Amino acid sequence: MMKTLGDIADAVKRAIDLMPCSSKGVCIGMGADGTSTSQIDKVAENTVLDYIQRNGIPLNVLSEEIGFVDNGAEDTLVLDPVDGTSNAVAGVPLFTISMAIG
Repeated sequence: MMKTLGDIADAVKRAIDLMPCSSKGVCIGMGADGTSTSQIDKVAENTVLDYIQRNGIPLNVLSEEIGFVDNGAEDTLVLDPVDGTSNAVAGVPLFTISMAIG
């Protein structure tokens, strides 16, 4: 599973690297946790959800942005799509994707 998580992280990095800098920080709504969701957060989260679906990975997802996604799996991926959004938006390379499986 560690390889899968690494592959997911790589897919997220590729997706956000393709984003225009001017759109990364645009607020697009409120997350399930009650904080604002920026475009970079949503692109990262959608990349994770798409990766899981396309590859048939048996995981539910609990994300800061969308909340709980029930895929009928036994295990759940707990996700902060971009941990350090402010840094990522500002171009400071001190951010990550946070993932845990339980």
